Amino acid sequence: MPDFLDRFGAQLTAASVTPAVSRKGLRVRGLRSRTWRRGVLVSLALLAVAAPAVAVVKSWSPTLGRTANDSPATSDSTPVIASARDALAVLRRPQTDEDRAIAEPLLKAIGGPLDKVQTASVRALADGWVLVPVMSLESAPGQTKRDELCITNGGGIGCMPASTVGRTGITLQAATPTQTSWTGLVPDGVARVRLTTSRGIVREVEVVSNLFSLSVPETRPAPPVTTPEGYDGPATIPGPPIPIDGRIEWLDGQGRITAASRVGLGLDQGATAP
Repeated sequence: MPDFLDRFGAQLTAASVTPAVSRKGLRVRGLRSRTWRRGVLVSLALLAVAAPAVAVVKSWSPTLGRTANDSPATSDSTPVIASARDALAVLRRPQTDEDRAIAEPLLKAIGGPLDKVQTASVRALADGWVLVPVMSLESAPGQTKRDELCITNGGGIGCMPASTVGRTGITLQAATPTQTSWTGLVPDGVARVRLTTSRGIVREVEVVSNLFSLSVPETRPAPPVTTPEGYDGPATIPGPPIPIDGRIEWLDGQGRITAASRVGLGLDQGATAP
C-alpha cells in the first residue's frame, strides 16, 4: 500500500504541479507533493470505510415448489400493491441477504395453487417464518385470486388478500396432541397480541417485524375416524388433534384493543373491530 500511494501521489503531482525554476519552487513542489500524498491517504481511507455500506443489488432465483410433487411456481417482478406496503413496515424496508438465506429453504413449500411469486418482496419475519407475496392463487378449480400475501414455515401456509391484510392480518393455526399454536402477520400499530382460550387461559406476546407467535398446552377432543373398508386394523382410529377455540385481540402501544377475532373454529376468521 505505501508503494502504491507513493506512485499514485507522484502521478497526481506530476499532472498538476508545473516544473520548478528555483530552489524556492522546488521546496514548494515538495510541499505540494507531500500534501497530495496526505490527500490520497485520506481519500483512500474514506473509501475503505464507506465501501461496506454500499448496497449491492443481486439477482435472485430461488427454487419455488416441491418439484417432485407440485408444479413449481414461477416468479414475478411486479411489486406488491401499495396498500400492503403502507400497512406493513416489513415490506417497506429493503430486502437483505438474511431475508434470502432464511427464505430459500422455506420457499420449497410454495407451488401447486400458488404462482407468480413476487420474489423481490419476499421477507423473513423470524427465523423459520417468511412472508411470500404471490400474484396468483388458485382457490378452487377454475377460480383464481390475485394479489395474495402468504406466510409459511415451509410446512403450513396461510394467505389473505394483499388489499385487506391491513384490516384482517393473516393467522395460521396448528395443533399437536398436546398444544395449539397460532402464528400471524399483523399490520403496523399492533404492538401486542393477546389470546384468551375458551377454558380461560390467557397468553400475550409482543409483535416483532409484524409477526406474532403464541401457543397454549390445550387442544379439543378429537373424534375417532372410521377406517376404510378392508383396512387391516381397528374399525376406528384416533382423529387428528383439533385446535382449542378462543379469541385473539390486537393491542396498540397503549394496550387498547384495536381488533379481535375468533380462532380455533375451523378456518380462522379475519380480525374485526372489537
